[in-house]
Amino acid sequence: MDLFNVAHVIGAVVPAAFMVVASLLPQFKSIPLKWLWRAYAALSYAAILGVGVAAVSGPGTLNGLPVLQTSTLGLGLAALVQMLGSVIGAFSARYLEGEAGQRRYVSALAGVLGAVHVLLMADHWLVLIAAWALVGAALQHLLCFYAD
Repeated sequence: MDLFNVAHVIGAVVPAAFMVVASLLPQFKSIPLKWLWRAYAALSYAAILGVGVAAVSGPGTLNGLPVLQTSTLGLGLAALVQMLGSVIGAFSARYLEGEAGQRRYVSALAGVLGAVHVLLMADHWLVLIAAWALVGAALQHLLCFYAD
């Protein structure tokens, strides 16, 4: 595998991985909310950079990951979704200031974005169904933020 393919695989997989990391960070209660939002923003911007690397290297199959494949449309949508997620995160950090469920919200938002990245790269129907289910499960936590 040459350097070009390595950059493509890393650029395609890194956004989903960064969003998974961002969704796990709220589990560490020792991280203050201010730093949690900053970590989410940093990982989100790094994910946009990863999508850019994958887009520059072009669409193709991910060697070593036969169930994932990138396309021009998928990479464009991934970039748009991640940029929107960054904007929503920046807005939410200010809007939810003082709310008790911010950790759950950060986790759900990052989880949705990570699952959408996998959904956009799915090249097997089982991966597609699993990613779709994960998007729905994480999105439920966002839509039902106020349980009452």
